[in-house]
Amino acid sequence: MVGPDRSTVVVRRGGEPVALHEIREHGSEADGIGAVVEAAIREGTAALRP
Repeated sequence: MVGPDRSTVVVRRGGEPVALHEIREHGSEADGIGAVVEAAIREGTAALRP
């Protein structure tokens, strides 16, 4: 929590570097995060392939 009107949003996969770190207005925390999470999952699964 940053303040009464803002939130800190962090998207991270395990111990890897942070994919997203932003401060957003309350109510918009999840806006656009789907694309960031999808990219992190695709990158992680691609690394598992031989």
